[in-house]
Amino acid sequence: MQQLGGDPAKFDLPRLFVLAPMVRRSGKFRSVQLVRADTVAPHSQKEHYFKMISRNEVSWEADRHNWSALRAAGSASGIPRAIISLQSAASKDDADAAYWQIDNTVTVHGSVYESALPTTACLLISLASCTDAARPRILELLVQIGAGEPADVEIGAENSNIVAACLQEIARGVPIFVNILERSLDSDERSSCVDLLGLCCRAEPFTARQSSIVL
Repeated sequence: MQQLGGDPAKFDLPRLFVLAPMVRRSGKFRSVQLVRADTVAPHSQKEHYFKMISRNEVSWEADRHNWSALRAAGSASGIPRAIISLQSAASKDDADAAYWQIDNTVTVHGSVYESALPTTACLLISLASCTDAARPRILELLVQIGAGEPADVEIGAENSNIVAACLQEIARGVPIFVNILERSLDSDERSSCVDLLGLCCRAEPFTARQSSIVL
């Protein structure tokens, strides 16, 4: 079994699975999303290229939303910056610091807020090209969101389906979760992927059939 990390070309398939929904969701075609890793060389340029693409994708997705207007525990305006900081975290401490900026805002003690939905989309994109330090925390955030319950304010705003909507978004990442589960040697990452696949089964019947094969 090979540990994650290294050449981004090894993870083309999951990356394209995550980026492709961005084209459908935004309705704007960006040819850069369909460039394969083996068309960019040498290795150092290739790795930098995909990090640049993924960070741009997070920014593009984040720019679609008025974060300051989204319901959260406090203000969600700093969430895009926190996600980008988490994606590029160079150490566990850096990843933890960014994690808590997100976890204490879009979901708190199991209560999920409106801002969790665009956060989920951005986290999935960042997962395609994040650092090793960031990956466990991104997966954990997705679990926290998918396993939560609507915050009281969401129920009052007739948005009680917020968690179900987040789960549908999380289900877009199934190819990545399977890839990490197969390749990673990190027990926390693998455990989170098992949890995420289980949660996805609640959102997508097709995912349930596919996950039963993997699990």
